[in-house]
Amino acid sequence: MRRITSDSFQKQTLKNPTNYTGDYAGFDSKIGGTIQIKIGESQNLVYCIEDTCYPMIYLGNHKFWIEQWPYDHLAFEVDNKGKTLAIKEYFTGFYVMIRKRVSTL
Repeated sequence: MRRITSDSFQKQTLKNPTNYTGDYAGFDSKIGGTIQIKIGESQNLVYCIEDTCYPMIYLGNHKFWIEQWPYDHLAFEVDNKGKTLAIKEYFTGFYVMIRKRVSTL
């Protein structure tokens, strides 16, 4: 398993971060229930579990990395109109779950 580091990719510019913001619900509350994607203090997207938020780094093609979890990444599902529908979460390189978007911020 390859550990992702900030030196192992070229950061991409995210043109419309508000397209990703909202509440996303998991299928199993034991795994995590609902999380929020919102715009943080430094105008970047953050992944929030309750009151704890983690900065997200855009990798391009609707994929993000969270430095807090170096083997993990998120991939947003987007329809043909550009609307974000869900998040696919990958842990240690393996697909684990999908969280459907239940509201926008």
